Amino acid sequence: MKVLIEYPKKGKDTVKVSVNWMDLMDMDKTIARLLYPLFKKYRATYNKNKPIGKFPLSMAEGICEPYAMSDADEAACLEKWLSILDKIVYTFKALADNKIGWDGPQHADMIKECIKLKRTDHAKKRIKLARLREITEEETNPGKSAYRSYEMEEKIEICRPIYDAYQPLFDEHKKRVQEGLDLFAKHFGSFWY
Repeated sequence: MKVLIEYPKKGKDTVKVSVNWMDLMDMDKTIARLLYPLFKKYRATYNKNKPIGKFPLSMAEGICEPYAMSDADEAACLEKWLSILDKIVYTFKALADNKIGWDGPQHADMIKECIKLKRTDHAKKRIKLARLREITEEETNPGKSAYRSYEMEEKIEICRPIYDAYQPLFDEHKKRVQEGLDLFAKHFGSFWY
């Protein structure tokens, strides 16, 4: 994907977007890769001594009246806005990064543990028996396509305790990612300064 947006001093903006088929294969990842640097830079504008941006007036909801803010109210509204931006940045970073993705950073650790477990003698014997069962079934039913892989099912069963142990971590990560996506949609018209 190539994106060029030019903002001339006078006249019309120029927008050129070139999309190829690879951008469409994982379009969610393509969008996340485009948005993550934007939100990262946008959030960074608030890290300076004199931030460029303010916050949307909707941040006053539940804190104070939007047009009657004290300094403490403004600080609370800004803190609320920064928290929202941090959640959105986390979401798009996770979705843009192949090592994190939807399952979270612990996914790689789970895969390593499964590989290690499948290399044990006991697991190797179970996998071999499943493979033999598959071969026997193919020989007794020549020409009939197999609808199941006993070997794959056995590998899944061997790793099930590991999957189950990691599932709460994956669920928590997915919840955080979804929260960031929901906040992005809710505040879509608020990303300005």
